[in-house]
Amino acid sequence: NVQLKLGVFTQDLAQELDKDSTAVDLVTSYAREGTDGDVTITDQAARSVMGRLGLGGEKPLRKIAALSGGEKARVALSMFALKASNLLMLDEPSNHLDVGCIQGLANALSGWGGKDGVVVV
Repeated sequence: NVQLKLGVFTQDLAQELDKDSTAVDLVTSYAREGTDGDVTITDQAARSVMGRLGLGGEKPLRKIAALSGGEKARVALSMFALKASNLLMLDEPSNHLDVGCIQGLANALSGWGGKDGVVVV
């Protein structure tokens, strides 16, 4: 289906991030690349999403190697949040997240997709 825009979040995604890149650079480059990418995504937009997931302040400017497991998971979720998709496949998305972030993720997913989107956890 040419209209399918698949978004996949695996439980190991956070551990596979480039350790030498900064968090904000990874998020913006991922959001901009590919046929579903949006080249207009700015660092500020990426930092805004990261902040809503609890990765605010100077943390988006840190290298991935300097982040905790939970912070890496937030980076991966931020990448995922900025990429257009209408089918989300989530494999244990709450791993390494604190209660507040899990609640935020649940709230975001409950309103996601409208009539055209599907979430599979």
